Amino acid sequence: AGLAAGTRYGLRADGDYAPEQGLWFDPDKLLVDPYAVEIDRPYVYDGRLAARRGEATDTAPLLPKAIAATLPQPVPALPPLFQPGGLIYEVPVRAFTMLHPAIPKPQRGTLSALAHPAIVEHLKKLGVGAVE
Repeated sequence: AGLAAGTRYGLRADGDYAPEQGLWFDPDKLLVDPYAVEIDRPYVYDGRLAARRGEATDTAPLLPKAIAATLPQPVPALPPLFQPGGLIYEVPVRAFTMLHPAIPKPQRGTLSALAHPAIVEHLKKLGVGAVE
């Protein structure tokens, strides 16, 4: 962040050096940004890359550098695919209304049960605009 496009850069990490605990920090080692989309040259192995911490072997001249990319122009946001009230809800009427406790027993499982206020309120909460 904050680098001009085309700037060559590398990263360094410093911290505890305790290989028995999996901690291998070495500030002499240059790291290549794993998210870089471009580097300035290919990797070429050199034995000095394997130098242990404390041997004062700066690996910067040995490694490629990441190149800061030009960020693409933002893509305009598209309208949401779902518009409130635009949801078509396909429902098996009998199964949907048969056991609903707010619907009178004689009305359960029928088309008229879909017009019951409890069902209408539920469908409104879901953003349903039409039922099939």
